[in-house]
Amino acid sequence: MKRTIVDRAKICTGATLRDKPQHSVTPNSLLMQLGDLDSAGQLRFETMIPFLHEGQFAKSIVVPGDLIFRGRGAAITVAVMPETEKPIIVAAPLIVIRPDLNKVDPHYLAWALETTAAYRHYAEFSRGSAIVGICKRDLEIFEITLPELRIQRKISMLKNLQAQETRLLTRHRTLREKLLNTLLNKVASSTKKEKRA
Repeated sequence: MKRTIVDRAKICTGATLRDKPQHSVTPNSLLMQLGDLDSAGQLRFETMIPFLHEGQFAKSIVVPGDLIFRGRGAAITVAVMPETEKPIIVAAPLIVIRPDLNKVDPHYLAWALETTAAYRHYAEFSRGSAIVGICKRDLEIFEITLPELRIQRKISMLKNLQAQETRLLTRHRTLREKLLNTLLNKVASSTKKEKRA
């Protein structure tokens, strides 16, 4: 059955900041900006700004299971928020999607937002020529196929296994190249020694 995202989730834009955020010496949260969600869909906690908020951005604090959607910049991507030590405040133009966890698996929704059908939708509604822009309104009308929760979880699990396989293959390729380069350097240096002798 197809549903629009707003049938099963709340969507809101991140906090609007009037001034450039500064690192706080007494932070009680972290501030996530556009660059903290990279084009590969990875959350970069190490680059988030230590931030002191006094309740003014309470609506922009994310919880585990929320989706952070990046609809501007080099790539459209999405990530699921894990458990964190400190509260995370999301700044605009990032968009927060809070699914109804009784009806939608967050990882399934993240997968659905990165399918070919989703990218066709983004292409239809994107604004700007050099820098693509997808806004909250464009997400609200996007329809996704929503099977029962148990099927969603199976799809999420398969997607997670595929991502793990990709990471392992990338790591294997990197280590193999490193080993091969080490061997080639040893052969090259032993050849030089033989010539000198």
